[in-house]
Amino acid sequence: MKRVRFALLALVTALAGCAVHAAPATPGVDGPIRIDARAVPFDTADVEMETAGRLRFRGGVELRSRDPRFGGLSALYVTADGTSFISITDKGHWIAGALRYDQDGRLDGVGDARIGALRGPNGRAVTGTKLHDSESMTRVAGGFAVGFEGIHRVWLYPDAVPPFSAPPRKLPDPPGIAAAPSNLGLEALASLPDGRLVAITEGLRIGPDALRGWIADGAGAPWKPFLWTRTGRFAPSDATVLPDGDLLVLERRFTFIGGFAARLSRVKAAALRPGTTVTGDELAVLAPPLQLDNFEGVAARTGPRGETLIYLVSDDNFQPLEKTLLFMLELLPPAVAKH
Repeated sequence: MKRVRFALLALVTALAGCAVHAAPATPGVDGPIRIDARAVPFDTADVEMETAGRLRFRGGVELRSRDPRFGGLSALYVTADGTSFISITDKGHWIAGALRYDQDGRLDGVGDARIGALRGPNGRAVTGTKLHDSESMTRVAGGFAVGFEGIHRVWLYPDAVPPFSAPPRKLPDPPGIAAAPSNLGLEALASLPDGRLVAITEGLRIGPDALRGWIADGAGAPWKPFLWTRTGRFAPSDATVLPDGDLLVLERRFTFIGGFAARLSRVKAAALRPGTTVTGDELAVLAPPLQLDNFEGVAARTGPRGETLIYLVSDDNFQPLEKTLLFMLELLPPAVAKH
């Protein structure tokens, strides 16, 4: 999301087992990348504090790499068993690798990572072109749907090894998406268990308190509009589906005085219908002194004890003042959560 940059100056598994070395920064070339991880606390003022709203911190790391292609992580997919991840960047790359946990099951690093370029319908890498700003991603049957900004569009990538190496096909444009600001477009994209796709813009305003979203009955089906209710200065930056089928929406806020904040809210799947106005049920707001950055990616899965685990990743906008953070959080029942 360029505003912030200016403001602050059996797919994945097949990739596991590859050596981790620095990769040459050659556009379009798939290869290993070394990513270093450093554990970070949830609360920078109190390392014992690990809850916010209905979320409990289950480990977090700051990720770094000397490879100039690393950064700008804008969406996140985590496998159902939690062993692997895929992310895409706002410069048209994908990054995939293994997730590592300590003996207590807390997230403590990544490994076996690879990086490569997303391809266009012509089979060429989109890196270094006007087509490279990939901002949202969701797993669908047989592949991934990816939303792009700049030239607003959704492409459907078939499963391939390495990922995103096969040419995609273009899905129908959501009606009216061309009116979205160039860097405030399709930030949130999710696939519901019944096959419906949900897309929400970051900045296509409909009146003072709503943003345009769309629902499609499946990949390739026509998009039908709905409205997402804004909460203060928060705007959607990603979405995913919880294990119970409800929609989880990640929103972020940035101000010069307060810095970054994030909000997570839940929407019942049955409430997502064309022509409606949707308001999320707030689960938590993450604000200072919590460890924060520009959170743009969210994923969810069921943990080994049946708990719901939520992963967040931040987009550093390739800026030295920002960080790439990867968090794992547990969704607590209302009676257990601390407010």
